[in-house]
Amino acid sequence: MSQTGFNPAYQRAVRDQLSTDQCVKGILAGDTHALSYAITLVENGQAAKRDMAYEILVALTQEAKTTNSKRITITGAPGAGKSTFIEHFGKFLTTKGHKLAVLAVDPSSQLSQGSIMGDKTRMQSLSSDPLAYIRPSSSGNMLGGVNTGTKEAIFLCESAGYDWVLVETVGVGQSEAFAAQITDMSLLLLQPGAGDDVQGIKRGVLETTDLIIVNKSDGDQKDTAMATARSYASVLQLFQPRIEGYRPGVIRASSIEEIGFEEIYLQILRFFEHVDSHQTLQQLRQRQDLFWFDQMIRERALEWLLANTPITDAINEARQHLITGSTSGFEALNAAMRDIKKTTP
Repeated sequence: MSQTGFNPAYQRAVRDQLSTDQCVKGILAGDTHALSYAITLVENGQAAKRDMAYEILVALTQEAKTTNSKRITITGAPGAGKSTFIEHFGKFLTTKGHKLAVLAVDPSSQLSQGSIMGDKTRMQSLSSDPLAYIRPSSSGNMLGGVNTGTKEAIFLCESAGYDWVLVETVGVGQSEAFAAQITDMSLLLLQPGAGDDVQGIKRGVLETTDLIIVNKSDGDQKDTAMATARSYASVLQLFQPRIEGYRPGVIRASSIEEIGFEEIYLQILRFFEHVDSHQTLQQLRQRQDLFWFDQMIRERALEWLLANTPITDAINEARQHLITGSTSGFEALNAAMRDIKKTTP
């Protein structure tokens, strides 16, 4: 029986394979099939697939297609209503003529590494909007509320003509600050009553937040939402602004009553006007590239090291000693590192 609990006989329909050239041309033409195919390649762990993905990325880079895109992280604790908010706010954006891409990262199983990918199901109205594209992905083993291909997926969506790219993270915590490092602006969604326990949101998240949205501000929760907004507005005064000259605000919103969207939209536009006028956006993008490069070079270097047979043997030998209890973890690590250094110049 499958550990995942799903029907083991189920198989996803196989789509036609595309060449690098077909993918590039399709993405530039706004073809969602080509876009999805490229993102799948980026997320694939196989070296050949990933190499093809990077051929596509390099080719798109050489097209030098300039965009006025907005990269925005949307994070919040489970239950804050991220998916519902994104669907309603997304429809708000498309009615204004914007092309919207949503990269929704779902937590993956520690047993199978699979994920339900339920965001398309939850965003049914937005999924059918011709100006919107929703891509659910599994977080895999990646911390930070994103997955290993999120940065590349953002670029692919921009190349396909999407001027707003929303990255919905797994949850909220210290690690979710990673997502803020690969986007321009970070929105934090809170539930009414969250202000009763400011400790519940870690300092690292607040320091990277550019706008707080107290969601579900409707019905009998309105008074509580107002108190939460006041509480966090006071807390934000204690933090040094992430962007010089821009101070994060707090806005109450409701997907049910569809309130707060215009205010949120205008605040986002003000943020980007500020970073544009102060030439900060280029600096943000450069920082994103450097952060991503540093993360990926570590990952690729580790992958290369582990593909080295003598190194793998040294690690497995040290693990075996640890399993049998003949050595401590500290001794095993020292022994493995000593052997690894012997096999590398």
